[in-house]
Amino acid sequence: MNIDELRRAVKDLRINPSFYSILDSKIVNGHVLRQDGNDWVVYYLDERGGFHDKRIFETEDEACVYFLRRLEKNKELFGWNYLIHE
Repeated sequence: MNIDELRRAVKDLRINPSFYSILDSKIVNGHVLRQDGNDWVVYYLDERGGFHDKRIFETEDEACVYFLRRLEKNKELFGWNYLIHE
């Protein structure tokens, strides 16, 4: 999986964009996926700027698959509160 495929998959899940950031760290209280040199980093950034559950991956595919699974799990745990409301 690559970043474009991940973005499509997350959009299909209808997860509210305020809960995640893909390659853009301008978010608080959300899941972040970013590239750091040759590594791919996934973590949760809290409202105080704290990093939680940080994972480092060597490949884009590993990071994207892990990130998508985290969002799917949170959607399952938090239900409609996690979705885009129209």
